[in-house]
Amino acid sequence: MVGSGFTGLEMAAELRDRLRAVAAPHGAADEVRVVLLERDTAIGPGLGAGPRPVIAEALDRLGVETVLGATVAAVTEDTVRLTDGTRIPARLVVWTAGMRAHPLTEQIPAARDRLGRLAVDAYLRVDGVPQVYAAGDTAAATAEPGRVVMQSCQHAIPLCRHAGHNAAADLLGAPQTVFAPAPYVTCMDLGGAGAVFTTGWERTVALAGAEAKTLKRNITERWIYPPVHDAPELMRQADPGYVNGGSERADRDALVASRTANQRYSQPCWGPARSRISSSLEREFFRIGLRLPRCAAYGPPVRRAVRPYAMR
Repeated sequence: MVGSGFTGLEMAAELRDRLRAVAAPHGAADEVRVVLLERDTAIGPGLGAGPRPVIAEALDRLGVETVLGATVAAVTEDTVRLTDGTRIPARLVVWTAGMRAHPLTEQIPAARDRLGRLAVDAYLRVDGVPQVYAAGDTAAATAEPGRVVMQSCQHAIPLCRHAGHNAAADLLGAPQTVFAPAPYVTCMDLGGAGAVFTTGWERTVALAGAEAKTLKRNITERWIYPPVHDAPELMRQADPGYVNGGSERADRDALVASRTANQRYSQPCWGPARSRISSSLEREFFRIGLRLPRCAAYGPPVRRAVRPYAMR
C-alpha cells in the first residue's frame, strides 16, 4: 500500500483480514503481509496529530506493517523497490499517493491549485470565467475563512447542490446561494479495529472503536446515497437549503450515551449562512454529546433552517 492518506489507511486496515480469508482455504493465510509505505516520517501526515495514536494502535493491532520515510523508485511484477535500495516482495500494489482534479479543468483558462482544482468564488463561479461553475473534486472552494474544501463526499455533495442551483439560477435570473458547508468532520474506517471520528480542522478525536464504526457504516451504507428512484424527493434534496429530515435513529443506542454533555465542539461561531447544517450530522453530534456552535443572530431566514437544540 503506497501512501498513508485517508484512502491508504482505510485500505490497509481492511486488506489484511480480507486477504487472509481468501488465502486460508489454500493454507496460505500466514503468508499474507500488508505493508504500508509512507514518504513522510509519520503516518497520515495530512490528517494531523489528533487521530494518529488511534490509527497507529489500530494498524498495530491489525498486523499492518508500516515503513516511514519510504519513496518508491520502481514497481515490477513481483517487487516494490524503494529509493534506498530496499526491495519488498509484492503480489499486489495499491497506489494511494495523492489525488488530482480531472484533466478537463486544464481546458478552462483559469487559475488552478496544486491539485488542479479551479479557483471559484462564493457562488462557485470559476474565477475569470463566470459563465462556468465548478463543483466536487474540480473546485477549490472556500469551506470557511482560511480553509479550502477537501476532495471528499462531505464537501462534494453540497458543492454540487450549490453549483447546480446557481447555474440554473444564473440562466433564470433568480437569486443565487453562497456555498456554506457544514462544520468539517472526518470518519475513517479502521477495519477490524473499528473507526475513528474527528471534529474540526484540528481533527479532535470524538469517537473511536466500535462506536465510530457504527457511525461510519451509517454514512457509507445509508446517508450518502441519493434517492435515485424517487424524482420528487431527489429534486427536494438537490435544493441547497435542504436539511435531511429522514430518521437516522436506528443506531442511536449503539453510540455513546454517556458522553459528557458539556463537551463542546471546538469551532468558532458560524455566520448566518453556515447555520444551515445537515440534521443527520446534528443528530450524530447529539448522540456523542457534542454541541454545535450557534451565533446569537441567524440573520435572514433560510428554508428548513436547523434550530438550536438543548442537550437532554
